[in-house]
Amino acid sequence: MGLVVRLRRGEGIIDAAIRECEEEIGIKPMNLRWSGLLEFWNYEDDEVESVHFVHVFITDSFDGSQWKPRRLSRYGSISTDPLPRDVGR
Repeated sequence: MGLVVRLRRGEGIIDAAIRECEEEIGIKPMNLRWSGLLEFWNYEDDEVESVHFVHVFITDSFDGSQWKPRRLSRYGSISTDPLPRDVGR
């Protein structure tokens, strides 16, 4: 699952990722670890129009008791069942 994370003034990237997970989908990742950086180049008329960087994080545990897919519903049908505690194991 991916979320767009916007940094607030004085906020670190990991804190921002945790906050966005809580705000957007109602779960709190625990032991969040930075895993990599993806770089995307957008071209228009054979010229670089923009460059975007995506930080990738992984976790093996989370507090899913508040699972509320509020904003994700605009992307189609998703389950609103509670997340299982053993995801990724």
